[in-house]
Amino acid sequence: MTIGQEIKKRRKELGLTLEQAAGNFMSISQLSNIENNKTSLSPQTWSYLKRTLQIEFDLLAAKEIEDELNYLSEKAKTLSTAGLVDQAIDTYQMILIKSAEGFLIEPQADAYLALGELFLIKKMGKEAVAAFLKAAEFYEALQDNDNRGHSVMKIGVTYFNQGKYRQAINHFDTALNIVANSLQRSIKGCLFYNLASTYYKIKDVDRAASYCERALLHLTQNEPRYLIGTYNLQAILYAKMNMPFTAKDKLTQAKSLAESIQDSALIAKSLHNIGFIESQLKHFDNAAKYLSLSLEIKKANKNELGILRTQLAVSSLHFRNGDISQAVDTLNQALASARKKHYISEEIACLNLLRHIYLKRGEETLYLDHTFKALSLAESLNAVNLQIDILHDLAEFYLSKSNIKAYYNTLDECFKLQRKYESDGDDTDGEHPLYPAAGAD
Repeated sequence: MTIGQEIKKRRKELGLTLEQAAGNFMSISQLSNIENNKTSLSPQTWSYLKRTLQIEFDLLAAKEIEDELNYLSEKAKTLSTAGLVDQAIDTYQMILIKSAEGFLIEPQADAYLALGELFLIKKMGKEAVAAFLKAAEFYEALQDNDNRGHSVMKIGVTYFNQGKYRQAINHFDTALNIVANSLQRSIKGCLFYNLASTYYKIKDVDRAASYCERALLHLTQNEPRYLIGTYNLQAILYAKMNMPFTAKDKLTQAKSLAESIQDSALIAKSLHNIGFIESQLKHFDNAAKYLSLSLEIKKANKNELGILRTQLAVSSLHFRNGDISQAVDTLNQALASARKKHYISEEIACLNLLRHIYLKRGEETLYLDHTFKALSLAESLNAVNLQIDILHDLAEFYLSKSNIKAYYNTLDECFKLQRKYESDGDDTDGEHPLYPAAGAD
């Protein structure tokens, strides 16, 4: 028996006419087409009919289908945990097919949400957004606002990862509205943290700080990773406000919490950032110890990107400590690694620090060469903020050389980019907001 036949049978059992069953939700012709299998059901329509006709899941889904879905769900989770992402995606897609056959909404919603997460891991942004949208649609039909808000938040996270910060903010705000009446404080805390991170990316430090505080008011020890992220972000903000001791206190809290959950990656991240703060305080020996320990953990974890970022911080430390030759050697190693692994943001950070070193040495040709390479890469990433910073620096260089024409031409290009940035607001600025120190992880 088809889904349409089941609906028609149930309607007649209840003694309802087409008009009575359709109510104000749909037209009589639409319901007739559904019963005759001439049109498909949306999650919202199915949810309405299920309530109106008092249809239970087991009316439409045989026990063996439910058992198979449970098995597939456990299999998909196991594959995902094991890092077998492609196999997990295939399994979740099987769940979608099976649950659609029985018109089971909740398994479809959960599968779409899980698929979105896996697409994020594979950096398949378009597919991730589509999956999270479908998850939100199904959760809306289930009147599950917490998971619906979570799905919309994940759309925002996807846009954040793509550097589309205005779109990210819009989705985080939408998610906040969806969960406004939620009794779960944690989801609001996660959203406040994401808003803080996004506002920081667009250099709205005041809002970033405000949302950090709101995040800490809502997050609990049950969300340790979000708490650690918030502490790290607050530390960066305090560092920018020339409050290094307060920043270090926040990082110490982050490190302690990371140790309590035995997350070596987050421990290494906190150690790295403490090392950066010690460098700001000109405690160079302490900074070297923290960075060395962070690098050791990252090497043990085979965290290639983390290793590269800590190498950058070590180079920056050598530079601040006056050991220029060691800084250049370390930077050239990091630069080669960044190019080999196609880590463009980190390649830009290497070039930025190298060009400052060459300028300090008076090697102007090398300074200009690395400046234009960094500018070209920033442009390829649509990293408008980085382009503006580099152009400002270049303009100052031309002014110091009394090259007035080049100075004004460079400033003009900079102002054009600034207007573009203000008009669309989307920017991918890499992972080194404390440029040119290249220190934060």
